[in-house]
Amino acid sequence: MPSYPLTFPSTPVFSSFNIREIYSTPVSESPFTGELQVFEYTGSGRLQWEATIPPMAIGDTAVNVWIQFLRDLHGRAGTFTLNLQTTTPINYLPGQASVPTLWRSRNAQTSWNINTQRVFSGMIIQAEEA
Repeated sequence: MPSYPLTFPSTPVFSSFNIREIYSTPVSESPFTGELQVFEYTGSGRLQWEATIPPMAIGDTAVNVWIQFLRDLHGRAGTFTLNLQTTTPINYLPGQASVPTLWRSRNAQTSWNINTQRVFSGMIIQAEEA
């Protein structure tokens, strides 16, 4: 069993990155007036992100690092550290005062492709605050 949190692989740099803030805000709608009552609870805002890893040749040592990292996560059970504000060369969240550094996968399964040219591709990491 791996020791958590895992260290996030440092290479390669993501080819695309998408971040969003999700709020758990239940809504009650009046059947008579249609008026909405929205409930927002303290701590309901959570960051989620997804990133695409660029294609890599199977001989690249980073491929083995990524595959082992993904397998060690054990779906959503494992956690990993990644500071989105200092990850070089891109600061993914410039100007944010407080950004989490502990994350977990948003998926119970992970998949990747190895095509006929022996290229590791199609890997998208989806994560949320742990």
